[in-house]
Amino acid sequence: MQGAPGGAVTTRNPMKVLGLTVGLIVGGQIIGGILGRITPMLGYVGTLVALAGMGLTGFYLYQMLTELKNFTKNPDFTWWFAFIPCFGLYFLGFVLPPEVQRAKQMAGSTNQTTKHMVLYLFFPQFALAADLNDVANPRGGA
Repeated sequence: MQGAPGGAVTTRNPMKVLGLTVGLIVGGQIIGGILGRITPMLGYVGTLVALAGMGLTGFYLYQMLTELKNFTKNPDFTWWFAFIPCFGLYFLGFVLPPEVQRAKQMAGSTNQTTKHMVLYLFFPQFALAADLNDVANPRGGA
């Protein structure tokens, strides 16, 4: 059983997604701390860089969750639940992995298991990108 036509999934490098998003957030806080010691107004530059990292994380999650929804054609899967405070943690840890596993089964992936729930809670951009690569390349090809 294959995914529906038009439900293409993009292959991403999970380490690049994780490094870029977390790097901007952590790097922005470090830059803000250093520049804030020089002049308090310069500390806001680091805050803006960290905010850009958070926005990029949201953008990547939005892209990947809509690709997953388009692939599985599941009307009950609501991608924006990931952005609701507190409920988003439940969604990322308990709702998202079974949906990704369903997509892997639909694609006929050789790797049917998903990343651990803890990875989905703390680094969802990494876990989702890595698991969606198995959907995009079900036979493990490059």
